[in-house]
Amino acid sequence: NISGEDADGSGWSVSLSADGSVLAVGSPSQDKVRVYMYHEIEEVWRSVGADILGEALGDEFGGAVSLSSDGTRLAVGARSSRIGRGQVRVFQYDEASGTWLQIATDIDGTFLTDGYGWSVSLSGDGKKMAAGSPNVGSDVSELPMNGSVRVFEEP
Repeated sequence: NISGEDADGSGWSVSLSADGSVLAVGSPSQDKVRVYMYHEIEEVWRSVGADILGEALGDEFGGAVSLSSDGTRLAVGARSSRIGRGQVRVFQYDEASGTWLQIATDIDGTFLTDGYGWSVSLSGDGKKMAAGSPNVGSDVSELPMNGSVRVFEEP
């Protein structure tokens, strides 16, 4: 079992690698994601690299997470970032340094109510990513707002 810290919202979002050995855990109330690797001999989960932090308090960074099949690439949604526009960031684990490095520029929502990054999903190889935005609209007075999904592919 993996327990969070006081009121950190651990487990709001989770994603496992294909073989189940790597686990990403989102804690949007603390704007962070922690990644764990399972060590079979000791039968324990240990963190992999430092916590991955959002840009600003209240972004809800970690509200959505998705790992590639091998567990080395991670997409993270922050639906309240940029005053509600939302944002998605993609990271690659660098084994040599033991850190998660951001590998693409921030992908931001367009309008104040978008909530972009509400959901994220990486393909198995981590080269394609889909991100959802349930509240897309030109402004808050435009109701009903339509949802939207954007798909990105690594060049």
